[in-house]
Amino acid sequence: TALAIFTDDNLSYKPDSYHYEFMGTKQMYTFNTYKILEQDEKALSQDTNPFAIVVLTVLMAIKNKKTNDEDLLKLKTDLFRSMYARNMDKNSMRALAGFLKMYVHFSKPKSYRIFNNEIKTITNNNITMGIEELVLHLTEQKGIEKGKVEVVRNLITKLGLSDEQAADVAGVTIAFVQHVRATLQK
Repeated sequence: TALAIFTDDNLSYKPDSYHYEFMGTKQMYTFNTYKILEQDEKALSQDTNPFAIVVLTVLMAIKNKKTNDEDLLKLKTDLFRSMYARNMDKNSMRALAGFLKMYVHFSKPKSYRIFNNEIKTITNNNITMGIEELVLHLTEQKGIEKGKVEVVRNLITKLGLSDEQAADVAGVTIAFVQHVRATLQK
């Protein structure tokens, strides 16, 4: 069976078939649909199926796209508390916590660290994340590196600093500055 899961925020968008026509040949494919936005938050939060937490997380992400990091932190922490109260096995908990961490995105890397600390507090440090922690660390590093690229770009273009000066001011290597400079010349 085929199932299309719709994660968009448009309630009226819910196609259940695909049509193709070319030179007199027609093809039609009909499939089942599941619209996340149509799901009931309360029912999902009380459902014992671990997939309900995944759906609830996606539903919260859809409904809270324009939420600031502070409100999003509270929402994600509440979702994790609810999930943790279900006494799931560690593997399911670890996978769902990783999904919750990474699916609903914060705008600031600092918020990821705060959320991670909240998880440690809630679980009394009983859930080790393994690969999820690595992904979180890389996400934070990517945000930091992106900020440094912008700083170096401004030091080069607005202040006209040399590679050595820009590296010293930004606290990066000369090779990093040279890479940024090379991207500016493309």
